[in-house]
Amino acid sequence: MAILNFADATVTLLLVPVDMRFGFDRLAAIARDILHINLNINNQYIVFFSKNREICKIIHIDDKGTVLIVRKLHEGRFEQLLSKQNDPDSVNLTLPELEKFFNGDKIYTKRVGYYH
Repeated sequence: MAILNFADATVTLLLVPVDMRFGFDRLAAIARDILHINLNINNQYIVFFSKNREICKIIHIDDKGTVLIVRKLHEGRFEQLLSKQNDPDSVNLTLPELEKFFNGDKIYTKRVGYYH
């Protein structure tokens, strides 16, 4: 069994939904062709989510092989992240942010006043 080590990882979340019928190869092609991320270097983890934000997949390659993690929430949805029109299609997450996202918790919040 492979031990996943996120300590020195770069975790990238794609901001647009992806068809969750895609397997590892198709998701890796999206990471390569759209995000220009080479999964074979720098301990990369790429996070994808479905249109209804109920399913999330993480892909990774290590020296032993490929990894595809699927997470389906029993209730609630994964957070919908917004970006400016000319911003990149992805955002990097820290390990605590990944854990929160993967558990369906909020990473960002809407500001309602100057002091909150």
